[in-house]
Amino acid sequence: AGLALTWLRAFGEFGATVLVAYHPYSFPVLTYVNFSGTGLLNTTWPTLSALLVAIVVLYILNLLSRSKSKNSLFVIEDIGPDPLVQYEGIKPCKLELKADMVNDGFHLVAEMTSNSGRLSILGRSGAGKTTLIKVLTGIAGGKNQTVKIDDKEVGFEPPGERSIGYVPQGGALIPHAKVYDQFLLNFGQRRALKKGQFNSEEIRRLKFWITRLGISNHLGKLPHELSGGERQRVAIARALSKDVKVLVLDEPFNGLDRVTKLDLLIEMVEISRLCGIGLVLVTHDPSEAAIMGGDVGVMDSGNLVQVGSFQELMDNPTDPVVAKLLWYSPINDGVIEDETSLSTQKGHFKVNAKGLSVGQKVKWSVKPERVVVIDHEKRSLLTGDSSNWYSGNLVAEFNFLEGSRAKVILSDGSEVHATIVPSVQDIYERNGRTILSPIPVAVEINPSNVRLWAECSTT
Repeated sequence: AGLALTWLRAFGEFGATVLVAYHPYSFPVLTYVNFSGTGLLNTTWPTLSALLVAIVVLYILNLLSRSKSKNSLFVIEDIGPDPLVQYEGIKPCKLELKADMVNDGFHLVAEMTSNSGRLSILGRSGAGKTTLIKVLTGIAGGKNQTVKIDDKEVGFEPPGERSIGYVPQGGALIPHAKVYDQFLLNFGQRRALKKGQFNSEEIRRLKFWITRLGISNHLGKLPHELSGGERQRVAIARALSKDVKVLVLDEPFNGLDRVTKLDLLIEMVEISRLCGIGLVLVTHDPSEAAIMGGDVGVMDSGNLVQVGSFQELMDNPTDPVVAKLLWYSPINDGVIEDETSLSTQKGHFKVNAKGLSVGQKVKWSVKPERVVVIDHEKRSLLTGDSSNWYSGNLVAEFNFLEGSRAKVILSDGSEVHATIVPSVQDIYERNGRTILSPIPVAVEINPSNVRLWAECSTT
C-alpha cells in the first residue's frame, strides 16, 4: 500500500491530478511518510512487523485447518463397529414406475416394474432417459405419475424424502471442499459431526461406505487431486451415506477408462446384491447394461419401448430401435409378399411373416451370429435348401473388443453383418488379410432368424 502511494505521488509530479482519501495515522500512510521523509531505515521496522503478523496469522489458520481435518478423519474412522452384518440377507428392491406427462416440452410415456433390484435405462442421446430419472427422483413433478419402492407409493413425496440417492453426470462434487466435507455437507450441518449430534447408525453407515468404496485414504484431498474413478467413488459414497433404498446413477462412467469403468460397475452390482439397494443405471452403452444384469428398459423419443432382461431383448427385440442398440445388422426395408417371403428393392427374401398382411411395409434385420458367410466357389459343394442362400460381396471388416464382424452387401443392395468365424477367416487369409476390392461370397440366412417389424406395430 505504501508503494502504491509512492507511485501516486510520482504521477502527481508529472502533472496528473490524483485524489487519495486515507486516515492520517493508517499504516500505509505511516510507511509512505517515513520512507519519503527519513529514508529506508525508519521504514524497515513497520514493514517487517506487518510481514511477521501476516506469517503468524497464516500459520494459525493452517493449524486450525489441519486440526479440523484430523478431527473429522478421527471421528469418521473410529466410531462404531463394521456394519456389514447389518446388510446380509436383504431381498432385492422392487421398483414400479408409471408416467404420462410433459416436462419442458418433452412428452414422456413410460410404464414398467422391476423385481430384480437392478434396472438399466438404455437409449440414445435425447431419448428421454434423463427425463425419466427426473420423474423417479422427484425433480420433475406432475399428476400423471406413479413411483413405488417396495410397494410403497413415493410419487407425491419431495425428492429428499423418497429414500433415493442420486449421482448426476460428472458426480457434481463441490470443487473447493475436501472429501470429508463432501460428506458433512451431505448431512446438512458440518458442525453436527464435531459436536456428536449424529446418531451412531449414521456414523456407522458413513464409515461403511467410505471403507467399502476404498476412499478412506483420500478424505483430506480436494476433487482436483483425485483421479476420475476416485471422484466417482466419492460421489457414490456421498449418495449412499444417507439411508437410501434406491441409488440412481446418471451415466456415471463417462470419461473413465474401460478398466476403471468395469471395476466400478462390477462393484456396484455386488453392493446392490449384498445390501439390497436398488440400482438404476442410465446409459447409452449396451455392454454396461449387460454387465448390470437385472432388467433393461429401452427409451426412444420419450417412450419406453421395451422392458426385459438383456437376453430377452437380444433374442426378441420388439422394435427396430432395440435391435439397433443391441448390435443387430443394419435395419433394411421390405414389403411382405406372402407368409414366407418379402420383397426388397432388387430381390426377395425367405422369411417367417405369419400374422402380417400382404403388401405391408416392414423393416427387417438379423443377428450377425446367425449369418453364415462362405467363399462363393464353395457354394456349389454344399447340399440342402438353396433358397436360404444369397449372393453378395464382402466389403469391410470391423474389429471390436468382443470380436470381429464382416460387412456384406447382398445382390439386392441390403446390408447384413456376420460374426467372423473360421469360414470367413479363410476368405481373409486367401486375400492377404486385406479387402482392396469387394470379395464375392455366398450368404446363408435362415428365415427363422430374420426379425420383422411392421411399420406402426410390432411382431
